[in-house]
Amino acid sequence: MIRHPIFAFGSNLDGGQMIARCPGAVEVGPARAYGRRLAFGSRQHVATGAATLVPAPPGVWTDGVVWTVDDVDLDRLDACEGVPIVYGRHILRVTIPDGIDVPVWAYTLVEWRGPALPAPAYL
Repeated sequence: MIRHPIFAFGSNLDGGQMIARCPGAVEVGPARAYGRRLAFGSRQHVATGAATLVPAPPGVWTDGVVWTVDDVDLDRLDACEGVPIVYGRHILRVTIPDGIDVPVWAYTLVEWRGPALPAPAYL
């Protein structure tokens, strides 16, 4: 069975939410996305912002968690994230604690309409 690594940030840091969405998900551990920062972007017809990663200068990073999921759970997560309309799934390199860079999937907003306040669930 193929396992796919996912970089979780924002609401996907909630372990209960990840397991509810992806029952076969396995938490691997913490990771950092160097050169990316967490941002909340506005979406059409939605008043609050959704979490995304945007490019950042050197020395800036976003902390997150790497999970692995199987093909079925990857499809479930894509559906929860609104791929390809709200979010897109892209390969991102992150650094795990032992300093190794690994490629993972990350979800980012398809369209940036400018900054917005985060939805209460993120807080």
